[in-house]
Amino acid sequence: MSNICHENLKKMLLNNFNPNQIKYIYGYGSGIFPQKDNKPKMIDLIFVVDDTINFHWHNLQKNKEHYSKLATCFKPLINHLNDHGTQLYYNPNVLLENQINIKYGVISEFNFLKNLNNWNNLFVSGRFHKPVLCLYDKNKVLNSSN
Repeated sequence: MSNICHENLKKMLLNNFNPNQIKYIYGYGSGIFPQKDNKPKMIDLIFVVDDTINFHWHNLQKNKEHYSKLATCFKPLINHLNDHGTQLYYNPNVLLENQINIKYGVISEFNFLKNLNNWNNLFVSGRFHKPVLCLYDKNKVLNSSN
């Protein structure tokens, strides 16, 4: 995936999700970085948000098809997962604008920073031991290209 593709991905993400609710979007893994085989791969993303409950409530209204039937029936399950275990709720196999297959996890900024600083479960921090790409930085703290 070239830089121009990264910019297109960023635009697609901001068109399909509410950027006011997202502080950062990170891409990681073989889908976001070019590979020798050049086969299309699912793009793994992490959305860092202020309020996971608010994000999921609004996202369920806009993108209900991203969520499993279980999650749409038992919304407290999402909240429980965001507060326990890995503290990251994933929506896998989302076809974005009929073009790109993504998997996105949602985590609160509080839990994100806690995990990066304390390595309390290594789920998020483990992904950041490898190359990551910041696709979106709401406050433009990390780089000036957003």
